[in-house]
Amino acid sequence: MPTNPICYRVVVRSNLVVSIDPLNETSASAVAETPLEVSSLLARNHQTHGCLDGIYCVPDAEMARQVAALSLDFMAKLVEKSIASLNAASVHPEGWQNPLTAHVQRLA
Repeated sequence: MPTNPICYRVVVRSNLVVSIDPLNETSASAVAETPLEVSSLLARNHQTHGCLDGIYCVPDAEMARQVAALSLDFMAKLVEKSIASLNAASVHPEGWQNPLTAHVQRLA
């Protein structure tokens, strides 16, 4: 007889949601109980690491779906800003750098 999952794990790698998994055992990760908690975790990861990568544990399947959609929507908005910046820029001989990645060193 299958048991109900204790929580759901949303895995984000390279800024993409790669899986949503039910967990039947307690996880080392704390379970975020509200969408606000998860939004804060996503924002903190992006601010600290420049990406959304991480494992987000939530209490139910619907919230896992919402977290996945929120993550993807966040990245879509960053892409839209990058496109707008590029379209507005005059590309000079010295090049162009995405202002959203100013904290990342340019590759040689």
